[in-house]
Amino acid sequence: MQELRTVAMDMHTKDQSKEGKRDTTALPFAEWTYTLEGFIRFLAESVLVYDALESIIENTVDSSGSKAYACIQGTGLERLPNLKKDIEWIESAYGLKAPTPQSDGAGATYARYLKKIADDTPAFVCHYYNVYFAHAAGGRMIGKQVADQVLDKRFSELAFYQYERPVKSIVVDTKAVLNEWAESWTTEQKEACKDETVEAFKYTGHVLGTLFDD
Repeated sequence: MQELRTVAMDMHTKDQSKEGKRDTTALPFAEWTYTLEGFIRFLAESVLVYDALESIIENTVDSSGSKAYACIQGTGLERLPNLKKDIEWIESAYGLKAPTPQSDGAGATYARYLKKIADDTPAFVCHYYNVYFAHAAGGRMIGKQVADQVLDKRFSELAFYQYERPVKSIVVDTKAVLNEWAESWTTEQKEACKDETVEAFKYTGHVLGTLFDD
């Protein structure tokens, strides 16, 4: 998607984690260590983000009264129900209660920002692009690493990282839809989408950082 290309299509874990509260970049990604408490906290914070994203996509209307984001509804990238399943599974299987996210925490702060820019299509699409496509790539790598370290290698049981069809095909199809949509955008809108990348990386980095906060 040349017109809407942000600085990075996939999750660049080093860049994103620099925005988190703990500098995980002191070690190579392959040497990151996780805790079950950190992972369920990350899932709980992520629920707020995906709930905001998917509610905005479902409910935002444009000036004509049409669904503003109809073309990216039901792509198969949606994660909210899967996230909730994983939290319930971990609580049941490991006897660990998910913490209640705080109003000033990473998830709630990002959710508020997303709602603020819901009517700013180029900005919102930048966040959509970075969150969903990053999760489909580097995010799944993190999930596998977490499962190997603290979930008895049960990666296949984590719904957050599973898709109903091959994820690469979902990403390709969704990028094609966004490409076609972007053809109608002005140069200024395309530039605004790219310029929003800094904010997207900042907020996603803060959420990623909750994996490691003590």
